[in-house]
Amino acid sequence: MVNMAASHRVRRRSAWVRLVILGGISILLLWSGWIVARGLIVREQLTAAEPITRELRDTLLGAHDGSPAELVAALRQRTDAAFEITHDPIWNLTEHVPWVGPNLTAVRQVSEVARLLADEGVNPLVRAAANFEPDSFAVVDGAIDLSPIIAMQPELAEANDAMSAAATSAAGIDVDTTIGPVRDSVEKLLGLIDEATSSVDSLYRTSHLLPIMLGEDGPRSTLVLVQNNAELRAAGGVSGALALITASGGKVDLAGQASSRDFGAHFDSPVLPLDDPTRSLFGDIAGEYIQDVNLTPWFDTTGQLAQAMWQQRIGGTIDAVVAVDPVLLSYLLEATGPVQVGEVLLTSENAVAVLLSETYARYPDPADQDAFFAAAAQAVFSAVTGPDVEPKALVEALVRGGEERRIRIWNAREEDQQYVAGTTLSGILPSDNSDGPELGVYLNDGTGAKMNYYTDLEVDVAGGVCRADGIPTYRATVTFTNNAPADAATSLPDYVTGGGDFGIEPGKVKTLIAIYGPVGAIVQGATLDGEEAIGTGAIDRGRPVFQVSTLLAPGESATYTVEFAGVAGEKGPLTVDVTPTLNQTETRHRSLVC
Repeated sequence: MVNMAASHRVRRRSAWVRLVILGGISILLLWSGWIVARGLIVREQLTAAEPITRELRDTLLGAHDGSPAELVAALRQRTDAAFEITHDPIWNLTEHVPWVGPNLTAVRQVSEVARLLADEGVNPLVRAAANFEPDSFAVVDGAIDLSPIIAMQPELAEANDAMSAAATSAAGIDVDTTIGPVRDSVEKLLGLIDEATSSVDSLYRTSHLLPIMLGEDGPRSTLVLVQNNAELRAAGGVSGALALITASGGKVDLAGQASSRDFGAHFDSPVLPLDDPTRSLFGDIAGEYIQDVNLTPWFDTTGQLAQAMWQQRIGGTIDAVVAVDPVLLSYLLEATGPVQVGEVLLTSENAVAVLLSETYARYPDPADQDAFFAAAAQAVFSAVTGPDVEPKALVEALVRGGEERRIRIWNAREEDQQYVAGTTLSGILPSDNSDGPELGVYLNDGTGAKMNYYTDLEVDVAGGVCRADGIPTYRATVTFTNNAPADAATSLPDYVTGGGDFGIEPGKVKTLIAIYGPVGAIVQGATLDGEEAIGTGAIDRGRPVFQVSTLLAPGESATYTVEFAGVAGEKGPLTVDVTPTLNQTETRHRSLVC
C-alpha cells in the first residue's frame, strides 16, 4: 500500500510538472506570436510610410499635385501606430531577452526617429512650402526677388533642427547585433532618414547662401572658373576661362571675362604660401599659374589662390570663387533651351562636344578659341538670367551638377562659408571619419593638352576587416583608359595632342593619379598594372595619399590599386570622392577579398 501511494504521488507530481511545462510553452508561444504579429504590423506601418514620404516630398517641390495636409496626416498615422506598438509593456520587456532583444530595440528606435520626423520635421517644411513657389527663382529684369527665399529661413531652421536631432538618434541605433531581415529593413529605413535629413539640410543652407551670394547685404563679386574637363585637374579641369559675376540686391551681371592668356607670364613664385604636401604632390606651379590652381583637391586652397591671382593681375576684390564645367553648362541649357554662339547653335546635346573638342578643330588659333568660349559664356549667362528660363528646371540642373561634384564654392568670409562646409559643394574632404571613411581619387593631366576628351575612368572601392586586431582595410582600384583614335597623332590638332611641346609623344596621355585614404589611415601597399607602384607619398590634412604617373598610348589602359589600413572601430559607409570627368564616372562598391 505504501508503494502504491508513493507511486500515485509521483504520477500526480509528474502530471503537474507536465502541466507547468506545457503551460510555460503555451505562454512562450503566445508571447512569441504576439511579438511576431506586432513586429509584422510595425514593419507594415513603417514600410507604408516610405511612399507617403516620397509623395509628400514631390508634392512640396511641385512635382506632384496633392494635399500636403492629407499626406502629413497619413504619415503621422503610420508613425504613431509603429511608435505605440513598440512601446507597449510586452515589447519593452522582451527587449531584455538575449538574442531577440537587440532586434526589438533597433525597431523601436527606428519608430522613435520616424515619429520625431513626422511630428517636428515635416510641419515646418509644409509651412515653408505653402509660402513659396518655384517661380520665386525666376529672373525678372535681371534680378531675383530674395524676400521669399529669406522668408523661408525660420521654418527651414526649425525643420533642420528636428532633422538633425533625428539623425543623431539614428546614428545611435546598433544594427550590428540584429539578424539579417531586421538589419536589412532597419538599414533601408535609416537610409531614407539620412536622405530626408540631407535634403532638408541642403534647403536650409541654400536659403541662407543664395541671398548672400546674390548681394543681400551689398555688392558682391564672384569669380567663376570654367573648368575644362578635356585637360583634367583634381577639381575637374584646367581653369582656362574665367568670368566675373557681380550681384547686388538680387540683381546679377556678367561684369567681365578673362582667359589664362590675360594673366600674362606666370608668377615667379607661389602667390600664397603652399604647404609641404601640396608642393611635394603638385609642385609650386599650383600657386604660379591660374590654370593650375586646382591641381590640389582642396578647393579652399584653389579659391584662395585664384582670388590672389585675379586681384594681383586683373584687379578688384573677389568675395567668392565658384568652379563649374561644360557638363554643368549642358544641364543649364536643358532649362534655358539652345543659344546661338556665332555660327554655332549650342544645345544641351552638343554643348560638351562643341566646348571640349570641336572648337579646337574649328578655330586653330588659341585667341579665336578664347573668343568663342567667351561668347558662349555670355550667351549661356544671358539665357540663365533671361525671362524665358524655367525656374524649376534651372534648380534641377544646379542640383544635378552639385550631386555630380561639378560645382565648387569657396567664400572668403568664414561666416558665409559655413553654409557650404560639410557639403560636396565645398570641395573639401571631411576632417574626420565620424560619418564613415571616405576615399579620394584625383586626376591631373600631365600632357599639357586636351586629350582627356578621349579618356575614361572607372573606380572600384572595397572595405572590411581582414586582420585579427580589428583594423579595417580599405582598397581603391582605378582603371584609366586612353580611347583616342589609333591615328590621334596625325588626325587630331596639335592643340589637342600637345604636339609634343611638353615632351609627350602626340596621341599619348600622361596622367598623375592620386588616391587618398581615410583620416588616420596608413598606406599598406600600392600596385600599378600588377607591379609594385613607384610614386610619391604624403600625409595631406591627416590623410595618407599615394600618387603615380601613367603614360598611355591610344587603346591602352592602366590599373592602379592602393590599400589602406584604417583605424579600429570605425563605422559608417565607405564613400569616395572622384574628379568629375567628361562622363559620369562609374564607381562600384565591391566586397573586400582578404
